[in-house]
Amino acid sequence: MKTATAFAQPTVANLATAFDEDDSDWSHTIRESEWDKEIALQSETAQTLHSGGSGMLKSIIVWFTCIWAVVFVPTETYLSFSGSSAPSAFSGYVVNVFGVGIMLWGVVSLRKARPYAEGLVASGWAWTTATFWRGTNLRYWLAAQGKPPYFGRLELWLGPVFTIMAGAALLGAVVLMLSRDKQQG
Repeated sequence: MKTATAFAQPTVANLATAFDEDDSDWSHTIRESEWDKEIALQSETAQTLHSGGSGMLKSIIVWFTCIWAVVFVPTETYLSFSGSSAPSAFSGYVVNVFGVGIMLWGVVSLRKARPYAEGLVASGWAWTTATFWRGTNLRYWLAAQGKPPYFGRLELWLGPVFTIMAGAALLGAVVLMLSRDKQQG
């Protein structure tokens, strides 16, 4: 009976055994069964690697987001309020904290396996990347106008580095979001 179900599936082994002249040889049935088992094993391995890869990416994004928040929020708080009491400093601070808040909401949602979690993480990183992009461009514009940055030339180096880091996290979050859709679809 196993032979009848094995021949119902069109595989390379079936095609090879269809042209076998000696039908009394049952070895082709064993070869076919082993072939099907090998294909099933390769399929399971590929699915495990794919989900493991997105699991690893998820872990990296979560840890990077948490470290970013722990380092960035106190640093931004200090820098925003130590130099000036202008309302523009407060509004810039609020924009930055909103981005981190969205990211952390996404991380908590990932832990709770909410269906929108990956999108929140990607949105938070998009917000933060855009904020850093604007800040980096502003620093270079001020430098071109002859106005020195608050922390000197160091800002002109760190701005692009932090923007690239935020962009890389955004890219990882988007890949994570798209891989989730692929796994569900």
